[in-house]
Amino acid sequence: MSGPTDTARGPVRPARALVPLALLLSLQAVAGCGAQREPYRSGPYLQQVTAHSAIVALVDTAPRRLAVEYAPLAASPESSWPAAARTAEAEPTRLHALQLTGLEPDTVYRYRVLELERERQLAAAWFRTAPLPASRPVRFAVFGDSGRSERVTEALGPLSPVADSLSGAFWPGEQHRVAALLARELLDFCLHTGDVVYPTGARRDYGPAFFRPFAGLIATTPLYPVLGNHDVMSEDGAPWLEVFVTPANNAEGSERYYSFECGDVHVACLDVVSSHALERDSPQLAWLIEDLEAAQQAAWRVCVLHYPPFDDGVKGDTGRVQRMLVPIFTALGVDVVFAGHDHAYERFYPIDGVLYIVTGGGGNSVYPLRASRAAYAEPVFHAVLGEADRDRMTLRAVDLAGHTFDAVTLYRGDRF
Repeated sequence: MSGPTDTARGPVRPARALVPLALLLSLQAVAGCGAQREPYRSGPYLQQVTAHSAIVALVDTAPRRLAVEYAPLAASPESSWPAAARTAEAEPTRLHALQLTGLEPDTVYRYRVLELERERQLAAAWFRTAPLPASRPVRFAVFGDSGRSERVTEALGPLSPVADSLSGAFWPGEQHRVAALLARELLDFCLHTGDVVYPTGARRDYGPAFFRPFAGLIATTPLYPVLGNHDVMSEDGAPWLEVFVTPANNAEGSERYYSFECGDVHVACLDVVSSHALERDSPQLAWLIEDLEAAQQAAWRVCVLHYPPFDDGVKGDTGRVQRMLVPIFTALGVDVVFAGHDHAYERFYPIDGVLYIVTGGGGNSVYPLRASRAAYAEPVFHAVLGEADRDRMTLRAVDLAGHTFDAVTLYRGDRF
């Protein structure tokens, strides 16, 4: 490779002052919120969008049967819904995952979620299926360490209308602004580098810390996460595993690590936080080698994990990731490795042909930098926007105002 080249849907909602706890408690009483919280809920969100299928997921407060109707946007005026394709659940459940099949590549579909008992529409949105390789550029985003959930939100009880109306006031984190930034982009997928929900990945915090701020984004764009250390603090990650429907395309059938392809990009999402995940006899390591060997035909090979092997921030390098994974990345031609954990942006000079980027500024907080080995580093809330075709991949780090503060371009076929 000739080497990297450096280059420097709606308005962003401004942050507002925090509402005092006493006021929130009084508003809770006015809204009639009881002392006990309901189970958290979500709107529809996309999982595993391929060229020919997709999954529409939804978390409910109580079991019920849902259906999804879907049709190509260009050939389905509103009056044509009764003739649209339909998939329905056989049994009531709280954790819905309805698979849409028979889709055409690179096609915009609209869909609506129905409650079967009453045959009433609950939500409607759209998405675009994945393109085939060598057909068009793929656009994606990478961010992490987003899910701030302050305990003041617990005082509000369930996601009541009063709580929703004040959401801009009591969000101390910036994940809602990251979500607004990404919702303005037409993305094929998002990658999350872990720590989806703070402080402990608890089930009760998924509503305010993930589903509320990212609702508009995940209804139209599939999100592929990896486990962060905070995500496994509750029940060894059971709430994370309930929410996300990952491909689990490994011998164990584990949803903790997996891979997928979109256009010319092959992505392997790794678990580096669970116990035994990086031991020498770990099934994940054997799977990763097989997965990357089988993906040699892909133009780009990307890996995503939480703990960064190289880190100039307060957390520092992760020795076991360096020992167990970096040699695999180097030997099998991985192009880019994205990590989180440290709440900053860091792009390192290529190491043995592999580009390492830390992107942990997704909304929780930002940390200072401690070292200066990186090609570029900035302690700032941000996301990384990528675009890749058969010959070139461009990565841009953008702040909450959408300003590009760092960029790099990779060219296929060269190892820099």
